[in-house]
Amino acid sequence: MMGALMLAHRPCSPLGKSGHSQESRSRSRLSMETSSFECVLDAKAAVGECPTWHRDEALLYWINSPAGHLNRFDPASGKNRVTEVGFHISSFAFRQGGGLVAATQGASAFSIRKPAPSRPSPIPKPTASIL
Repeated sequence: MMGALMLAHRPCSPLGKSGHSQESRSRSRLSMETSSFECVLDAKAAVGECPTWHRDEALLYWINSPAGHLNRFDPASGKNRVTEVGFHISSFAFRQGGGLVAATQGASAFSIRKPAPSRPSPIPKPTASIL
């Protein structure tokens, strides 16, 4: 189903300590083949990427890259909130002090203090300390 958010009813098997061994890949593949999936959100997104769980908020953040949308999905309510950031998002990360750092296709970085209704602020020379 294109543009839909699908969740597994049970998690996939974790990879072995040795990384991506043949055995761990086979175990993961078997788990995926035997898992059942359910559509929890028909988002109609062009591309859904970078799903990241926010433990404190109990929300799943994800991006619709070409549309420049940052999404927050609440599995408890089934609601998805969309923030239009105004540019193509390549990836994002949570900041320790709250908010997000988002990267663009051209390797520029932006700080988003709160997902909505805050507008992104450019970060002139991003470093690891911004997280």
